[in-house]
Amino acid sequence: MAGVSMWRPVNKGEATSLRCRWQTKDFFVLFLAFQACCVQNARCALQALSIIGKPATQSGGYYAAGNAVDGSISTFSHGNEGDTHPWWRVDLGAEHCLGEITVRTRLGCCGEYRFAAAVARAGLGSNYNDNQPCGSPAARAQCTDGATIVFPCETPRMARYVTLDIDPSHHDVTKALLQLAEVTVKEYTNGECGAVDDTTTTALSAVRPTGKPCEVRTAAFQMLRDRSWIANSHLLSKKVVRSLMRCAGYCARDAHCNCFDFAPGNGQCRLHNLNSTYIEMMPNEEFAVYTVVDKF
Repeated sequence: MAGVSMWRPVNKGEATSLRCRWQTKDFFVLFLAFQACCVQNARCALQALSIIGKPATQSGGYYAAGNAVDGSISTFSHGNEGDTHPWWRVDLGAEHCLGEITVRTRLGCCGEYRFAAAVARAGLGSNYNDNQPCGSPAARAQCTDGATIVFPCETPRMARYVTLDIDPSHHDVTKALLQLAEVTVKEYTNGECGAVDDTTTTALSAVRPTGKPCEVRTAAFQMLRDRSWIANSHLLSKKVVRSLMRCAGYCARDAHCNCFDFAPGNGQCRLHNLNSTYIEMMPNEEFAVYTVVDKF
């Protein structure tokens, strides 16, 4: 009958054909689901980046900072007891688009109270406080001997330096002391941090801003004052970027950003929502202040 689906028995050959078609369809659905995962969750693209033997330093200590990047969990770095704000740093030697930092704490001793509240950071600044954290500070319950603690960077970030530090004033801290068996990192490999157009980007190593208008695709900015920063604003956001043009681009894309100050020496980029009439500036040798001329 037309329009009616009739059941009928199938022979062995037809059954095999139907089963193969179903398996093929099932595989295709799973493949699409995996692709969706990689589109919606960029962590699918994370790959290990070897930092074994990279130059490492720390605020002071009994055992070398490089022990935390020697590829062995049997050795460890060891900071000084009584350090007012212990930190550890590794120089990757080049910029990478990082997405994850993993720390293995010292085996057999002291992790339960010495690594608590440790903060992992990644960025372009060589000082630990120049860069934004990845994930949350290490919780006290995580910090057992030989623990593996993962610090995911919520958004991909360009980084040359990876640091760890402990603020002794944190309520979880009993003794602020870094003892690191091994530090590893993972990077994004599919351009998640965005390609930099060298024809429109001023490198951080370049000279100070000249005062000429700074133009990006959707906005134009004018430098108000060199060697100054904005003193009377609640920040919209603070970033570490590679260039003046990148900082201007962030401001251009933020509907509330009307000005920014930028430090070419360490890449600090601070976005503000003040109109130029209301900006109060204070001397600061590191920064220059820019305001929006036009957004288009």
